[in-house]
Amino acid sequence: MDETLREQVALFRYGVISELVARTLAPGEKEKLLTEIAGKEWTIPGSGRTHVGRSTARDWVGLGSPRSPSAAPSTGEGTHVSPSFTLGPPLHVRGRDP
Repeated sequence: MDETLREQVALFRYGVISELVARTLAPGEKEKLLTEIAGKEWTIPGSGRTHVGRSTARDWVGLGSPRSPSAAPSTGEGTHVSPSFTLGPPLHVRGRDP
């Protein structure tokens, strides 16, 4: 994957999840936004796909599965820290080195 496409994918992913990471969300708002993301049709750079799944959006934000212990890592002191922000693993074109 060339650098231009890599940047387009990163910008696309951030555009999809920006509302999830830009501010503190009210209770239930995160799940509502994930449902909206999954229900939209998207033009995804470098892909013929047109939809982003809830679990994919959760992964891009770093939330993991809603039942996963990694969804809310504990500091061991009764408080929780926010998961780190990630855009996911780099994409690779078959037969080419990254």
